[in-house]
Amino acid sequence: MGLVFFNLSAVTVQAQFSYIVTNGTITITGYTGPGGDIAIPDTINSIWYWEWPFEGSTNVTVYYLPGTTGWGPTFAGRPTALWTLPPVADVSATETWVISANGVDATAVLDGSHSSDPDGDSLEYLWLSTLNSEPSTLQATGAVAAVVLPVGTQGIELVVSDGVLSATNSVTIEVVTATEAVQALMVQVASSCPRAKPLMASLSAAFASLGRGNLGAAANQLAAFQNKVKAQVTDSVLARQLIEAVRRVRDAL
Repeated sequence: MGLVFFNLSAVTVQAQFSYIVTNGTITITGYTGPGGDIAIPDTINSIWYWEWPFEGSTNVTVYYLPGTTGWGPTFAGRPTALWTLPPVADVSATETWVISANGVDATAVLDGSHSSDPDGDSLEYLWLSTLNSEPSTLQATGAVAAVVLPVGTQGIELVVSDGVLSATNSVTIEVVTATEAVQALMVQVASSCPRAKPLMASLSAAFASLGRGNLGAAANQLAAFQNKVKAQVTDSVLARQLIEAVRRVRDAL
């Protein structure tokens, strides 16, 4: 939300505020509305007001006083205020485990589509890399973005802004090689499957094929593993996990 100025002589109040009257002078003491823009009228209950310290404000994140440098003019000496709530940055839809087919890098999809703004404002999205102690660098813009990341652990930060306030949310993405992904599967099978030997045979063969660079053979051996899982693994939850993990490896090849 950008700073919005209203012609106060023509705008009605769009939110609520509390005030006190002392010796014929009104002091605005707090905001009680749901958030959003508000223009204070010329008078309140036919009384001119002169003070507005916003003591004990509720849900007031930003308000601008008249005459503040850089925030534009006031109208006939009367103040214009902007109330806004901060946006919410959410990277929970981003896949955190990505497989590299070439052993060097992979395309990761950064997904901030679950981000929101309580005021209903449109948002701007910046994706920054936060690896190690290096300065953050811009990776992409937009709610959803595809970026190429190198193999390894990648720290990514999403910054969303409504034009006035911003919020951040971070995610760590692991980019692994296909060989590493198969190794992880072998560890899981060895520790989770009662009759692991036939399953391990297919995974070991796929691991060896990947080491030789024979991706076609590896894909076929992984398909054989999936068929064995369907026939031999009675735990339906574990079976689905193993089949899905192999599907992702095969898709990356």
